Amino acid sequence: MDSSFINIFTRTFRKSFSFEGRASRKEQWLWAFLALNIMVIFYVILPALYPSATFELICVSFYIICFFLPSLSLSVRRSHDLGYSGWLVVLDFIPIVNFFVSLYLLFRAGNKEANKYGLVPIDQNLTSFDKIWLWTFVAITIVEFGRRLYFA
Repeated sequence: MDSSFINIFTRTFRKSFSFEGRASRKEQWLWAFLALNIMVIFYVILPALYPSATFELICVSFYIICFFLPSLSLSVRRSHDLGYSGWLVVLDFIPIVNFFVSLYLLFRAGNKEANKYGLVPIDQNLTSFDKIWLWTFVAITIVEFGRRLYFA
């Protein structure tokens, strides 16, 4: 199974309605990275190019509609990889708690053997390059989280 950015992105969209099976930590990381970059386009760049409240609302709505279900199904499959029920992602809807649940899903290694949710995902290992940009992503996320708390 190829684990390039584009393949993981398309695989996650194809499995948007599938809440069965397992998803690797690498798949979760790459999806988070790609979704963040696309979010920057829809939340920051496009509204800056066309400064209109209506256009900004359209961009944000389009992003949420396109990315909510794939992100939810990926989180459910990721919790399956850890051996937990998919109901763990309900905690993602509780402010502050969702930050820690997301970190847990991103950092915790999955079960090394098959569990009741399926076989071990093939693309489990992160390369050195993956780890470098992922830690950069984590640093930016923490800074943004702190900024939102400070300016809220």
